[in-house]
Amino acid sequence: MARHLHVFCGGGTGSRLLRLLHDSGAIVSAGFLASTDSDAETCRALGIETVTVPNPGAPSPEVLSAVRHLLRTSEAVVLTPFAVGRSNLANLELALELPEAFPIFLLSGSDFSKRDYTRGEATVVYRQLEARARGSSSSATGLVRLLFASFPDVLPAPPSRGF
Repeated sequence: MARHLHVFCGGGTGSRLLRLLHDSGAIVSAGFLASTDSDAETCRALGIETVTVPNPGAPSPEVLSAVRHLLRTSEAVVLTPFAVGRSNLANLELALELPEAFPIFLLSGSDFSKRDYTRGEATVVYRQLEARARGSSSSATGLVRLLFASFPDVLPAPPSRGF
């Protein structure tokens, strides 16, 4: 049985990872994302379940509820290096709501504070998530390998092609 992984991404930062996870047979969900976001387009192309909001748009209570539902059914969360502003800060806050022992993985990128457009509020939340993370990688391929190593009982070995 495949493991359900939820990906918080945006601005194209998750597209390669979403494709690799999907192609590996993992059950993947994403969001919330702006409906016009390139990662949302990747999800639509691959048939990955995602929660979207109008662009630009802060999430409604219904959107937050839909993401919480996906999180309840997931077994791990991945954060990609997406830029965070007022409209998508709730993605980080949703991840922070997860129980302390819940597996969080990071696709690391540039210094997070350079992607924070909330005057530092997002950086505070991200640092808390970073401290709880079970692992990180600077590449989508490396992160997929880490995820497969972390869940060998339910994820098949990653295909050698493309890795």
